[in-house]
Amino acid sequence: MYGGDVISTINTSTNTVTDQTALYNDPPAITSDGRMYVPNPNLYYQGNAPYDSVDVVNTATGAVIKNIPLPICNDCAYANTSGPRDVVISPDGQRVYVSEDYYLETGIATTVVHVIDTRTDSVTGYY
Repeated sequence: MYGGDVISTINTSTNTVTDQTALYNDPPAITSDGRMYVPNPNLYYQGNAPYDSVDVVNTATGAVIKNIPLPICNDCAYANTSGPRDVVISPDGQRVYVSEDYYLETGIATTVVHVIDTRTDSVTGYY
């Protein structure tokens, strides 16, 4: 269950919280049709806006096992980044798409989409 900056694991037999994982304010990554899916079902990808990165969370342990920094858009460097906004996993689970806005004082200058390869957990590019 997602809520605020914590993901809670709830035992449905007793309706009690059995575990909590501290996160930031973005929901877990989902596929375009609304399902959570990655090659390893014990992992999901979480935008980490304050640090301009994506956390890989092991759902079996509740631990952040990797932090993937998002590169600065060289064509957008004159603007300030919002940090990760939306995190979506491709239907085949091989890529994670992370949108990020770049702002000027007058508003959004551009939006960039970073592509993460889930096999290597590395950013392969941005558009």
